[in-house]
Amino acid sequence: DRRNGSHGDRPKVRKQVKSYIQDSPEVNLVLKRHLYDVESQLNELVHKVLARIVEEDKYRMINAALLDSLDRKVEARLDKLQGRLDAVTSLERRQQATQLLLLGVGAVAVFGLVKSK
Repeated sequence: DRRNGSHGDRPKVRKQVKSYIQDSPEVNLVLKRHLYDVESQLNELVHKVLARIVEEDKYRMINAALLDSLDRKVEARLDKLQGRLDAVTSLERRQQATQLLLLGVGAVAVFGLVKSK
């Protein structure tokens, strides 16, 4: 039966292919070139990753400076708004005090008129 014969030849073929791959200068050259390419790509990737890590501190410093600047601007704006609010509140209180004073003067005048009658 040919099928049984071909199955029996597989281990022999595998052994010959393995031997050819291990002993062939052409295959070794291809493998060395491929290994060199892989190592080069890996080396390039490692340098990129390390550069990003090193630059991350700069990124953090720039971000921190930006956030500090924004924080100062927001605080200054809030202080300015609080000052305006205090001024408006103070003005409203003065207006209320003036209204109360006028009401008091008016009440005294009305009381004086009622009393004088």
